Amino acid sequence: MAQLGRFEITVQDSAGNAVTGAVVELCKQGAQVFGNQAGPVTVINVDDCGAIVAGDLVYVNALGVTRSVSSVTATTVTVGAPGFTGLIDDDRLVCFTTHPNTYEDALGNTTKANPLTSDANGYASCYTEGGKYDVRIAGGGLTQRVVQDVTVVGEDSRSNIYNSGAAVAFKFDTLRALGAADKILQVSNQGSTEAFSVGGTGNAAIAGTLAVTGASTLTGAVTATAGVTATTGNVQATVGNLIGKRTFLTKGTAVVNGDFVQSAGWGSTAAVSAATGTDSRGFIAITCNGAGIAANPTILFTYHDGTWTTTPFGVIVRTDSNAPTTGWFTISCSTVTASITFVGLPVAATSYSFTWMIEG
Repeated sequence: MAQLGRFEITVQDSAGNAVTGAVVELCKQGAQVFGNQAGPVTVINVDDCGAIVAGDLVYVNALGVTRSVSSVTATTVTVGAPGFTGLIDDDRLVCFTTHPNTYEDALGNTTKANPLTSDANGYASCYTEGGKYDVRIAGGGLTQRVVQDVTVVGEDSRSNIYNSGAAVAFKFDTLRALGAADKILQVSNQGSTEAFSVGGTGNAAIAGTLAVTGASTLTGAVTATAGVTATTGNVQATVGNLIGKRTFLTKGTAVVNGDFVQSAGWGSTAAVSAATGTDSRGFIAITCNGAGIAANPTILFTYHDGTWTTTPFGVIVRTDSNAPTTGWFTISCSTVTASITFVGLPVAATSYSFTWMIEG
């Protein structure tokens, strides 16, 4: 489990003496007021809404009058009437409720009360999720104050970014331009074993399996040394081509003899056998027998895996050498079935076979 970050503070008075018994309240990141707003005002302009959300109670600078937040945008916080008066640029809207969870240990096994209380040395600490917070300090003879935008660093972290449509929650950058052999980011297992990296020109290297849920667009060349697997979706080349050494159509459900229904022209006791493969490619045999044998008999193949989204194309090849050797098979596909015709007059007690390939 990723470890939480450690918050710690030493509370001192103006002379630098440790303050015992001070209240240290860890609050969600508040919002900085933008511009003077005489009020009373309910829609407050802010530089950034911080971690404030609808339903929070907020106050201005020091705990006193609170107002309920009804909505937020990237640059406004709307509170209930009568709002606040006399707001000055850079005043702070501080969250009074919905405090972050605090713990005694880095894994969050034991909770710790928030607010904290400073000890005989003025010290107070806890573990919490990494991110930015406001800290209210009061009591112990101190004038109440709020320390803004305190950063807690942890393996488990959260951004307070507002979803404006172009927001960036976490950003990694470099002062100097990197080359293709350099790395912007490297994720390793036990130091020396690289699991993932991003090169200086944006190339990503993944040591293990990449699992992608949903549609993805890849711009540029994609090299897969161990293969690309689409579990439920498709692998598509919208403009370019799919180029490979061989194509294996093996992921469909196996066909069965019952997927093929012969017409009366094969004879009253004709039978399909040895069906193998999938909707996309396979093999069957049919033995002509009984009364009613006629020229140009057919076989109707109903796709085992259901309807194709578009009408596929089929190719069929006869694989036996029985009489009449001049006969051949044709195939005509719809989205639901493939109609297969033997062009010729089959001979009683004779087996005919073919392979097919169908692609959408």
